Amino acid sequence: MLRQTPGALTAALLTTTGWLAAAGPAAQVLNEKTAWRQYVVFRPPAAEGRAAPAGRRGEQALSTPLPPAGWREADFDDARWQRGPGPMFCTGRAKGAALLCLRARFGVADPAAAKGLKLAIRYRGGVAVFLNGREIARGHLPAGKIEPLTFASPYPREAFVTPDGEALLPEYGTKAPPAELAGRYAARGRELNVDCPPAALRTGTNVLAIEVHRTRLPAELPRVGGRLWDTAGFEGARLTAPAGSGVGAGLPAGGAVLVWNADPLQHLRPDTPGDAFATLRPIRLIAPIHGVASGQVVVGAAAGFSGLSASAGELTGPGGAVIPASAVRVRYARLGAPFVPLLNAPVDGARVQPVWVTVAVPPSAAPGTYAGRLAVRGPVRRDVPIELTVPNFRLPDPGQWRTWVNLLQSPQSVAGHYKVPLWSDEHFRRMRPSLVLMGQAGNHVLGVSAVARSVFGDDPLIVFRKAGDAYVPDLRFLRRYLALYDECAAAPRFLSVNVWSYGMYYRGFGRDGGKGERRAETIPVQALRGEKLVGIELPMYGRPGTERLWRAVMDGVRETVRKLGWTDTRILVGTSGDTWPSAETVAFFAKVAPYAEWRVLTHGTGCPKWGASTLKRTQPNGMVVGYLEIARRVGNARETLADHPVTCNARDRVGSNPLTYRGLAAVTVRGSGYDGICWKGVDYWTYAEPDGTRRSALNTYVHFGNMVGGTPRAVAAPGPDGAVATVQYEMLREGLQDCEAIRAIERGLRTLQPPAERRYDAIELFLSGALVRESRDKSHPDRMVPRDLEVTLYRRDGTLQALSHAPTYNIADHAAEARALPAQAGERYDVRVTVHDDRWVKGGQGRYTLDLTRTGEAYAGTFTGTFRGHERKGKVVGTFRPGGLRVPAATQPPPSTLAQRCDRAIDELVGTLRTGRAVGARGSDLQPLVARVYAAAAEVAAAVRAGRSSGK
Repeated sequence: MLRQTPGALTAALLTTTGWLAAAGPAAQVLNEKTAWRQYVVFRPPAAEGRAAPAGRRGEQALSTPLPPAGWREADFDDARWQRGPGPMFCTGRAKGAALLCLRARFGVADPAAAKGLKLAIRYRGGVAVFLNGREIARGHLPAGKIEPLTFASPYPREAFVTPDGEALLPEYGTKAPPAELAGRYAARGRELNVDCPPAALRTGTNVLAIEVHRTRLPAELPRVGGRLWDTAGFEGARLTAPAGSGVGAGLPAGGAVLVWNADPLQHLRPDTPGDAFATLRPIRLIAPIHGVASGQVVVGAAAGFSGLSASAGELTGPGGAVIPASAVRVRYARLGAPFVPLLNAPVDGARVQPVWVTVAVPPSAAPGTYAGRLAVRGPVRRDVPIELTVPNFRLPDPGQWRTWVNLLQSPQSVAGHYKVPLWSDEHFRRMRPSLVLMGQAGNHVLGVSAVARSVFGDDPLIVFRKAGDAYVPDLRFLRRYLALYDECAAAPRFLSVNVWSYGMYYRGFGRDGGKGERRAETIPVQALRGEKLVGIELPMYGRPGTERLWRAVMDGVRETVRKLGWTDTRILVGTSGDTWPSAETVAFFAKVAPYAEWRVLTHGTGCPKWGASTLKRTQPNGMVVGYLEIARRVGNARETLADHPVTCNARDRVGSNPLTYRGLAAVTVRGSGYDGICWKGVDYWTYAEPDGTRRSALNTYVHFGNMVGGTPRAVAAPGPDGAVATVQYEMLREGLQDCEAIRAIERGLRTLQPPAERRYDAIELFLSGALVRESRDKSHPDRMVPRDLEVTLYRRDGTLQALSHAPTYNIADHAAEARALPAQAGERYDVRVTVHDDRWVKGGQGRYTLDLTRTGEAYAGTFTGTFRGHERKGKVVGTFRPGGLRVPAATQPPPSTLAQRCDRAIDELVGTLRTGRAVGARGSDLQPLVARVYAAAAEVAAAVRAGRSSGK
């Protein structure tokens, strides 16, 4: 009944399903287009007789639950499982798949007549096949009872390593490997052919279940070369039936139309097939008071369709409470692009049309469960129930969210896409939807440009005009833009004026500062000649006449902000990064705009000390936006400064997966310790110039590598009249709501049970050039590059103590000791430092003698000493912080039961968001976790209110 063959599959075929299509003319019931319900179990890889070595490149040490009991049975409810076609886990990059559980349905009119059904499966590892819960075949698995983690027959070592046995086989993707390696790759493919017994069939719906098991890895695999590959994988299956057997896939024929449920995190394709056997279920949503939630159903037909319409009325809740129909919005997804736009009208002639329902819960809504319906009309008539759960947790207005958000809007991209003149009435009308989306996402930082041809594009809002022999600023476009933003969003907490950008208008590193302190002679700006804008060059900052001009610019910006009533908006100048403006430029703006601070996007490597205080600098550790106040690390934890947030530009491998956007805020804030997210483009669309040239405003004039990679340039899509939300934008917005609940819990728990800590008077010192690292410049391999050192001295129980960091990249504390030395005047200290983990200096030991003088709360002085055998000396600056050092107490009170419940709820949600992309988490998986977090937030808020009312 069954036959096992190793097959002869090349690396190219491992990522295709061409072998399925090559079958004979028999009627195909299941084929390469079949969408399987999927459940995947992940485990760290295991080698023969022991655990596999940890840390192999490409592996993920995930461990996820086993499948639910009875999953092989025909009547098992798999509606919450992921759904999609193969192949699965058949690439050369291991993800740790240990067990694949797959289910597909087909119809049988008469089991007695359904003879000659043949099943062919291509897989990795071993498989067991079940028809309506009855095992009908297995391949490459041992006899007897099969447990979920039973190992399949092992692969030969040749399937993993190069012919010399010294390295893992490389990846070739869709390309065929060299002929001498083809057999090694072919050995990974396995095949099982099955004659399906009619006795296992039943009238109506039948379920084919396939479970794919991994194998053990060979012992002592090399650690070099390519990557491991998953030994459990599914390439595809084909089920064929003779003509007249009464067996079919149940898919609609001709103009028949299906309506089915789809998870909001599911990335649908224009040819995603429907599931004719699935029961149409309610659209289930969860949103806090004053929050939003989205869900979808899908309408599909093999031949396409037109005339679709959908509408939703009010939702009724507890005690007659109502969410009005005006708060329930219906939109239609246009499939085909990675970022999926949500439009107000369906796509005419589409074969697959997702219908999205978004509910905005009013701020006055009562908590509870609400019900309504989505009416689908046109080529099909269906009424889909809507079930909305509203927890007893109220979000503030988006502008008041504590999760910092920095979105980038591109006037040039909007003008270019819609072919309208820059700063025309039509241009401002088209920009309005972008600004509305920024406001709905709680944007906190608004950027505007004064320089042209920067990393952001060529669209300065601050322009100039001639007045006699000199230029003066013209702020008409800026005033109109800020007034429009004020209509669409809450006042930003920071208004960042772009006056400097990586080389101004040259590609590469900055010429004004940065490597070699090279300064450009001019600044690119735009000027009005009549009503036409032209590019001109103004003298570099600090040249004669520039102080008066740029003071007028900055004072005009400040006055515009004042007239808008943005009383809490602080003005920044920027935008610096991994290179920075020269000391002259910094001093210039400290003079003409002393109220403004510098905005920085940087890894933190080597950023200088700027501003009124010599201690002001960016917070290192990651791709951050720092607002140039030190974000101190004490006890290996960052001391958060409310007015100087540190936000993360999660730029690598962000991609377009909706789940990534749902988890972006919570994983960044709770999982990584930042204050929020930054530099996500709203509408940096690529557009065509009149001559047909494709243009992207971002990185065109000045290239800044930290703005490319996986960073999304546009979480909105161009609609008929301006930007429209995408699926990814809606998931980002819901994820920000989750993060707000998490931050409310953390804040409330600190109020209910403040952490035990002790405060100490501290001397915070910066030793310029106390550390050194080898130069990365190959032409000067022996040149030592200085790095700064931060040392904090304090007395605890009468004994001098020290904390040490490398402030340009302070991942963690370094070991430090200090003792006071005799001094005739001022203060002298002996400091020893052991650098553990700073990537820029690669560890080492230093010893320094500090000679300091204190004036008020300011310290100044010098140091001499050595680091890793290199003589070091330089200046010391610092400050005295009375009671400014908070050190956690040695013993902390045990967390309350409430705190423990809250931490479990948060950790479960954030853990699922962090690993969800790898394990294929769905919105239905998140909903119970989100519900627990919102319930915890409501409980904490109630406890805080009770404590306040009782006077505690």
